[in-house]
Amino acid sequence: MTPEARQERLQVEALLAASTPSATSDKRNKAPPRVQFFAWLLVRERIQSCAHLHRRKVLDNATCEVCSEADETAAHIMFGYPFAVSFWSALNITMPEETTTAQLCELAPASHVPLAYYSTFLLLCCWQPWKRRNWS
Repeated sequence: MTPEARQERLQVEALLAASTPSATSDKRNKAPPRVQFFAWLLVRERIQSCAHLHRRKVLDNATCEVCSEADETAAHIMFGYPFAVSFWSALNITMPEETTTAQLCELAPASHVPLAYYSTFLLLCCWQPWKRRNWS
């Protein structure tokens, strides 16, 4: 690797580290890379939800096609979908009212999950409602 390429890589890595929430940048996080990338998009409200596509003028409205009760935002997919509500409940994890995806990294760890694995657990849990929405 040339010195210029190495310097550029270090700058990109520093930029990503500075802009990445702790759950997605945790070196101990063993979630697959695509799940980590999904989480990176999720906390920035950049996943392809109806609300995101509506803001980009791809869709005419942002209404959730599953429940038709609210706009389909990243937070709605993670915490408001009927599947997501039952999923978090089955895991015995209570989400505070009006939780946003940006607050995921600030959630208090569940007592039944070892702290060393919590960031991986959280990312994998967020991946499930997303998979359910897209592949069922």
